[in-house]
Amino acid sequence: MVGRQGVCWAAAAVAAAFACADARGGLSVTPAYIEVKLDEGRPSGTFQIGNNGDKPERYRIEATFFAFGKDRELLRPESSPYSLAPWLTFNPKEIVVAPNTSRTIRFIIVPRGTLQPGEYWAGMEIVSLESRTSVGKDDKGREFKIEVVPSILVPIFATFGNVQYKGGMKDVFLRPGPAGHALGVSLANLGQGRLLTTVDYKLLDAAGKAVAEGQVAKSYIFRESELRLDNSLPPGLTLAKGDYTVQLTANAPQLKEPLHLVQAVHWDPPASPPTTQPGPMSRPAAAPPDGSPPVPASPPPPAASSNVPAPPKESDLAVARAPLRRPGTPNVKR
Repeated sequence: MVGRQGVCWAAAAVAAAFACADARGGLSVTPAYIEVKLDEGRPSGTFQIGNNGDKPERYRIEATFFAFGKDRELLRPESSPYSLAPWLTFNPKEIVVAPNTSRTIRFIIVPRGTLQPGEYWAGMEIVSLESRTSVGKDDKGREFKIEVVPSILVPIFATFGNVQYKGGMKDVFLRPGPAGHALGVSLANLGQGRLLTTVDYKLLDAAGKAVAEGQVAKSYIFRESELRLDNSLPPGLTLAKGDYTVQLTANAPQLKEPLHLVQAVHWDPPASPPTTQPGPMSRPAAAPPDGSPPVPASPPPPAASSNVPAPPKESDLAVARAPLRRPGTPNVKR
């Protein structure tokens, strides 16, 4: 069985910009991401790939489109109308990086067809040509071997025309867990470019007294997609059975005004704690016990030809819009 190891994100576009290294700690990539404009022709630029290890490393350079599912899982759709991958060319396509040296990778984007206003993206995937074998045992004690191919994905974002930004929130929920309760919301991007959103909450009891407040999450959300964001309430907080009000505010630098959503929720403590604890980025393993608050329904399956999630609908969303605010363009030539 052959599979790629968990991708390392060298991306301010996914989280804050940070240095990226592969599983062996020997690979570095600069810059961590690229932003360009397609309005003025064929954007080009360079990446530096460094080897901080003690032996030569061999890599193949590929163009890969990526997206996120509702629970922030990484997807690799084969195609998308917003993919830069078919337009990207890298030179060289295979490299050997000697210890304590670096190599330059040049890229050029050659758009094809008629472009529509909005953001397009893909990643420069750096795939190791030296796989490793992991050995383990299954639950019946049988040994197995998995060939692992490490890779790093460095995002490249491109905008064309007057990009419109718009977002919305819906489906507030409370969820029980052994380590504490979690509060969450579904956040939709209804515009043409990605949003960097910070969602803050305040939980009020029936008397209007704040019993908890904080940040739900900070995350990028790509165009025409939806994420389910949640986070644990303060440790040790015990919620009595009853009605509560959740006040949510989502800020994004791309939007002129923040999103606001106020929604009533009913909390009925479960009779017994669930056997598994869903993480902040995972879907619950089973439905909540009877009487506990409902969990938002799972997203519909993607089309057979693609893993791209279905675009969110504007109905039932607290929506905000904003005109174009273009990002900078680090390390780029035109």
